[in-house]
Amino acid sequence: MVEPYEQHFAQKVAGVQQLFPKVQITQQVPALEPLQYRHKVYARFAKNRRNQMIAGMYEEESHRVVAVKNCAIQHPLANQILEQICHIADAMRLEPYNEDNGRGVLRHAYIRISHHTQRALVVIVIGAR
Repeated sequence: MVEPYEQHFAQKVAGVQQLFPKVQITQQVPALEPLQYRHKVYARFAKNRRNQMIAGMYEEESHRVVAVKNCAIQHPLANQILEQICHIADAMRLEPYNEDNGRGVLRHAYIRISHHTQRALVVIVIGAR
């Protein structure tokens, strides 16, 4: 369950106060947009159990990709772009790059969405031996 933003923000303020107990926090400024604000996305690729391409991020201290289909904090266009890259990769039968053995093609995607124009810059990084 996603906790309300106000509760999450209060926890962040309390955490900062705990880290810096000698500093008096006089003003806290919450985010104007707590969702869909991230305009820069860096995603890795892998295959799921059904052998379908997925986009996501590495699990902590591993090379296992955790799928992130619709990230609530990243721009919706980035979610759509990653979904389309996965569909196209499946249609072309591309294999994700494997960091452990150095095989595969599709390594990662870097996406930037312009705040002003809502246009996207997409960089797809490939690698093969």
